[in-house]
Amino acid sequence: MKVDFDRLAPEERRILLVASDDKYRDLVTQVDTKRLLGFLPLALAGGIGLVGAGAATLFLSQALGATYQGVLKGPKGDEPADLKGIVTRVITKGEIVLPHLSPQEAVTRFNFDPGDLEDGAAYLASPFNRDHYLRPAVANERLAQEKMRAFVKLAASLGAKTIVLASVDSDEKKGGAKGNVPISQLAAQIGISATFDASGSANRQVYMEFDTPRQAPFVPDDLAHWLRADPMLRSLAETRLTARTKLARATLMFGDSLDFGADAMVTLAKLAGRGVDLGGTYKRVVRSTFSFEIEFYPWD
Repeated sequence: MKVDFDRLAPEERRILLVASDDKYRDLVTQVDTKRLLGFLPLALAGGIGLVGAGAATLFLSQALGATYQGVLKGPKGDEPADLKGIVTRVITKGEIVLPHLSPQEAVTRFNFDPGDLEDGAAYLASPFNRDHYLRPAVANERLAQEKMRAFVKLAASLGAKTIVLASVDSDEKKGGAKGNVPISQLAAQIGISATFDASGSANRQVYMEFDTPRQAPFVPDDLAHWLRADPMLRSLAETRLTARTKLARATLMFGDSLDFGADAMVTLAKLAGRGVDLGGTYKRVVRSTFSFEIEFYPWD
C-alpha cells in the first residue's frame, strides 16, 4: 500500500514493508489456493473462455456475493469486458494493507541494522526509536542486547568502578526440562561474556572494571527512554545522583518483552504466509534474571 510517509504518524508505520515495485507486484499477484479451488468447477467445465462470459459472470457473482455488484459491474450496470483481469484479481492474494516503500527510499528515510535491508521484507519499528527498524525474527533479542548495553553505559556514566556478576537464574533452569538453553548461551545471547560451572552457576566474578571517571556522574541523553521504561535503571540513576551511593545492586530481567499487540502478531503471521521475509527463524529470549553489584568511585 503506497502512502505519503511525510504525513504518516509513527504509530501508523510500526510494521513496514520494504518492497520494490516488481517485488510488490510478485507478492500481491500470488495465487490464493483457497480462492483458486473455488474456481475448479468452472475450470472442469472447460474454462472461462469455453463456457462463455455469461457463465463466468454468474460464477463470479455467486463467489463474491454483494462485492460483485460494487466491483464487477460497469458504471452503467453492464458487465465489464475484462473478465480475465477480474478473475486474476479474485484468485490472487491481492494488496498488502501495510505502508510500503522501495529499498532506495527506505534507506534514506529510516535506519536499519547493517546488512539488514532486503527487498520484500517486513520490519518492526523499535519501541525506543521509531525511525530504527528491526527484523521481526530477531527484534526481542536485539532489544535484550540494547537493554544490557544501556545498563553498562549508565553504570559507567554514573562513575562505576566495577560491575560484578553475582548470580544468574532462568525459568528454563527451574523447569529442568530436556533441551534447556544453557546459562552460558543465554548470557552470550544478550552480550554478556562470563564463565559458568557445570551446574550453570555464574560463580561471582568481575564482569567489567573502569578507570577513574573524568567528570561528575550523569545520565546520557540517549538513555532517557530506557530510564522511563525500566524502573530498576531509573532507581539506579536516581539513588546515585541524589544519595551518592557507593555500592548498588541491580537486577536485570530479560525475556520476550516486545509488545506490539495481538493484531501486529497476526499481521506478521499473515505476511509470512505470503512469502514476506521476516528475517529468518524467530530467536526466542528465555526469561532470565541477571544480578549485578556495582561499586562506584568516590564522588568528590
